[in-house]
Amino acid sequence: MQKKILFRNKKGIEPADFFIDHFRNIYLSPPVNLEGESLWEIWDGLTRVEKRFIHHLERAYTVWRAASLSWFQDGLISPDEITELQLWVVQEKPDFSLFLERLDTHFATEQKIVEGLNRIHAIFGEPLYLNAFESACYFFLLARHCFTPKNSYAYYNALIKANELYGQFRGWAEIAQSESHRLMRKEQSSQGGKNTVQKSGAALIRNELIRILTEKVENGETFTSKVTLSEALAPALYAFIIENECRIAIKSRVSSAEELSYRIHDWSKRNTPPYDQIYSLAGELIC
Repeated sequence: MQKKILFRNKKGIEPADFFIDHFRNIYLSPPVNLEGESLWEIWDGLTRVEKRFIHHLERAYTVWRAASLSWFQDGLISPDEITELQLWVVQEKPDFSLFLERLDTHFATEQKIVEGLNRIHAIFGEPLYLNAFESACYFFLLARHCFTPKNSYAYYNALIKANELYGQFRGWAEIAQSESHRLMRKEQSSQGGKNTVQKSGAALIRNELIRILTEKVENGETFTSKVTLSEALAPALYAFIIENECRIAIKSRVSSAEELSYRIHDWSKRNTPPYDQIYSLAGELIC
């Protein structure tokens, strides 16, 4: 894990120059490990501004996937209302790499883009809340596959719209999570303190991590370092936390898969209870 560099660490340059250079270079690497030539071809074919958007999209993907699954299972989205992309996600529960590959292949034609946007608007009028994430994906695809940077007006308008819709989704998700936390704190207070189920939140997370690690060991997977291992494990474990947040105390939660990867990396270095099994399994996966 590299230490973040702030402007105050730099000497002899203007703030504007520092941040312009910072934004040019920070998104050159993909946000997750990409497996397979097709995914690397997709990544290498993106412009820098498109790579920036994919980084943002990855940060919200796990939340959107968990919310889509929850809404579908709870009947908040009927089979008549769910879109083709949402249906695939709730059925297959793909990680972000698989999601990106399918998004940029199966859904990357003008016909699919228009069909997706028309379906969302026909059902909901405006792509608010949960559907704003999917609409953002379609406008990104519109910019990437239907326009070119040479046609800058249409290209950047589509990307601006994609970022606006992404921001709508993130804003809704953060408000929804804050409200959920507020209601849980209120319920705990009325019961005279935290319930015993939530006290086991940290243990639940560790047990799920052990399950994921064990599965990877049994499948014969390997990683070059505990850093890359932690980054690969974080999205799935973060999805588990989102789906089980009512059972997990607020202090045990994290705000993103990126933040969670730091915690996993820390646990993987501790050869003492209750982390010793995580330490042992992580060691078996490093080659």
